[in-house]
Amino acid sequence: MKGIWRRALLLGVVASLAVCGSAGAQVPFGLIPDQTPPLSCNEENPLGASFDITQLSVGPDVTFEAPVDGVITSWSTRAADGANQRMTFKLVGLFESQYLVHRHDGPRALVPGQVNTFRTLIPVERGDLLALSPGAAPTACIWGTGVAGDTITFGGNIDTPDGERWQPEQDIEESLLNVEATILPAPRLTAISPTSGSISGGTPVTVAGANLAEVRSVSFSGVPALSYTVSNEGLLTAVAPPNTELTSRTIEVTTVAGRATSPQTFNYVGCVVPLLKKYKLKAATNKLKGAGCALGKVKRLKKVSVRKGKVTRQSPASGTILPPGGKVAVTLKGKK
Repeated sequence: MKGIWRRALLLGVVASLAVCGSAGAQVPFGLIPDQTPPLSCNEENPLGASFDITQLSVGPDVTFEAPVDGVITSWSTRAADGANQRMTFKLVGLFESQYLVHRHDGPRALVPGQVNTFRTLIPVERGDLLALSPGAAPTACIWGTGVAGDTITFGGNIDTPDGERWQPEQDIEESLLNVEATILPAPRLTAISPTSGSISGGTPVTVAGANLAEVRSVSFSGVPALSYTVSNEGLLTAVAPPNTELTSRTIEVTTVAGRATSPQTFNYVGCVVPLLKKYKLKAATNKLKGAGCALGKVKRLKKVSVRKGKVTRQSPASGTILPPGGKVAVTLKGKK
């Protein structure tokens, strides 16, 4: 192993995770060098055998351990100068003094001399460790820091597959794994506005929360929203679907990292048409107003007086649910 490089400070340290804020943010962990690193792995291996490598310990200000549950949305490594470099990204866990490989991405071909970033959707659990498996050609799988406490460990002569374990065989001090990753935590919902809307649907509802990136669906108690727009990781707007009943529904947002439910319900409002038969027009009008409906077309039979006539027919029938302000037509008839 060769090369010692200035250690960069990790911006957005785990202690200040955005999950504590209102808007939310994707969470970085790991670290890559701020300069092109030297070839450090497989440079003296004529057989080009692959192996697994992870971080055993670190000094202050950096971690290679996943701080939250969620999904790895990307990982990066800064490639050395050299052709045919390849790298496999892994998540591992310590299991009875061995490292169990949980999931991986790759191998990925690297562009020499620059940061290579790869988009992924890999589930991650709090405590998972970053790991790498370099390809057969020389790569920069680690970089020297000169900081006591930065120790990597590696072992095995194969690219260990998911679900299997590898035994650490050798430690190297004052070095860090050349990898960083970004976690999208599970979504959280904190408020919705407004909290009610017409049964006819179409009400735009603002949904506030955190980690609202990579949204896959928005629904109202399982009924898909008519549409939704994500403004940022803390805010989206969903258009309520229609409903046939005056019921309440919770808003559910599903991202690649999980699902969250609104703490408040969205209440569908409308008018339940009252029974108007035998009421005079003024009384029928008041009943409609009290139910949240409105008077529609008035028909008079045999030119009956509007003041004295009584409702003999109505449309729609009593019990029908209409949108707020829905109109009810009536027919007035006098005494025989």
